[in-house]
Amino acid sequence: MKTKILLVAAILALPLAALHAQHGTSPEGLDTWTGQVSALNPETQEITLTDTTKKGSESVVATLPKEEVKQGEKAHGIQMSDLAVGQVIRFTYMKMVYKENAKKISRNLVVSIEIISPSKRS
Repeated sequence: MKTKILLVAAILALPLAALHAQHGTSPEGLDTWTGQVSALNPETQEITLTDTTKKGSESVVATLPKEEVKQGEKAHGIQMSDLAVGQVIRFTYMKMVYKENAKKISRNLVVSIEIISPSKRS
């Protein structure tokens, strides 16, 4: 009986765990990352997201493309000025590998952004 109760509790908790997981997969099969914006670099168009848990913190860096980025279901030109350090966002990204000056470069290219919580600007 205890095992059944624990199993049911674990199954019910799965959606909550997925909601707070920093790394995931979109319905289209692309990688997603949820975290707090910890750095913005307008020169390189890079966004750094950090997720801190009891086990430590993890970060990922992704680059905004020059074209429009989807926000939710609507196409919207996301700019660096639309984002702020402290915001919690989820972005969907593709891992891109290319050669630049005979060097292999790997970047995460943002495909879409979902703003989870507003910025902490005062």
